[in-house]
Amino acid sequence: MDVMLKGWPVGYFVPTFEFAEDYWEEIKARLEPITIYKSESKRIIRLNTGGELKIWSLEKKRAGRGRKYRRVIIDEAAFVKDLKESWEKVIRATLTDMRGDAWFLSSPIFGSYFHELALLETKPQFSDWVTFKMATETNPYISKQELEEIKLQLDPLTYAQEYGAEFVNLNGKAFAYALDEKKHFGDMGELRKDLPVYLSFDFNENPMTCIASQHPEDKSYIYTRHEFRLSHADIDDMCDKILAKLGGHYFIVTGDKSGENRTGLQKNLNYYLRIKAKLGLMPHQIILPNKNPLIANSRVLVNSILYRHPKVVIHPECEYLKKDLQFVQMDANGNIDKVTNPLLTHLLDGYRYYLNSFFHTFVKLR
Repeated sequence: MDVMLKGWPVGYFVPTFEFAEDYWEEIKARLEPITIYKSESKRIIRLNTGGELKIWSLEKKRAGRGRKYRRVIIDEAAFVKDLKESWEKVIRATLTDMRGDAWFLSSPIFGSYFHELALLETKPQFSDWVTFKMATETNPYISKQELEEIKLQLDPLTYAQEYGAEFVNLNGKAFAYALDEKKHFGDMGELRKDLPVYLSFDFNENPMTCIASQHPEDKSYIYTRHEFRLSHADIDDMCDKILAKLGGHYFIVTGDKSGENRTGLQKNLNYYLRIKAKLGLMPHQIILPNKNPLIANSRVLVNSILYRHPKVVIHPECEYLKKDLQFVQMDANGNIDKVTNPLLTHLLDGYRYYLNSFFHTFVKLR
C-alpha cells in the first residue's frame, strides 16, 4: 500500500479472481477516502495520490502484458499453473521502466516454481533476491491453543507444509500417503438398516463409479462397504445395480458436483435428477458442495482423516478403491496422475467427494 500512497502503480496477480475476493473487498474499504476512480469489472482502483492498483487473474498467461509497475504482488504463487512462463515472459518486463520489485506470496508447495524462486537467494547471480519464511505460530494474533488442536487433526507432513512454512516433498507419493493397510482395510459386516447409506458418485463414461459408505451421527467410525463400477453404462444401470444390492436402505447422495450440469448417456436429464427419480429420493437426500474440492485440499483432508481418525475402515471387497488408495500418485504439478494408469483414480474421486461432503470440518484449512 505504501507504494500506491507514494503515487506508483501496483499490479496484484492471483491464480484466479476467486483468490482475490476477500482482498478486493478489504482494500476497497481501506482506500475509499482517497479513491478517485474504481471499476468493479476491471478490478482497478486509482487514488488521489496518483497511485493505482490493478488486480489480474493469471488464468491468462499474458495477463499484465504491456503495463508498467513499481511493484507486483503474486499471491498464492505456488498455485499459479504457468507461473514460470507468466513471470519470465510477461510480469518481469512490467518492472523494467520503473525499476520495480516483486513479491511472491504463498503456502509452500515442494517442487513448484514458487519453490524454485524461494531458492534463488542461494545463487550468486540473484543477490537482490531474499526469501522470508514465517510459520503460523509466529503470528501473535493466532491462538496457540488453536494451533495445538490443528496439529492433532492433521498428519505431520501436512502440518509442516501448511502451518510450518516448510517445503515438504509430497510429490511422487501416493495420494493417500497416510494409508495403513492393516488399520484401514477390514470387515465391519454389512451396512446397518438403522443408519443412512451414503452414496458418492463419479460420472466418468468409462467407468462410472459409486461407493456406499456409512457413518453414525457422532462420526465415530467411517465404513466403506461397497463399490460399484460399470463400463459403458448409463446412470440408470448404475442405480439398478445399487438397488439390487442395497434396496431397502435410506440413501443420502453426494459426489461429483459437475453431475448437475451433465446428462446420462441415454437420458436427457442431469445425473442427479435421474438418480433422484430412480432411487426415489427427496430433495434433502442429495447433498452437494458449491464446487468440487481442490485436489490439494481434499488430499489434506483424506490423509488427515486416515492418520487421525480412530476408525476408518474399507471393506476388502472394495477392490478398486483399495488399489486407488494404494497406487494413485501425484504428478509434478500437484495433480492426481490420471495418465500413467487410466484404470485408477475413479473410485478415489468418489471417496474424496464423500469425505469432503460430510467430514470437511475434520480439519481447518486456511
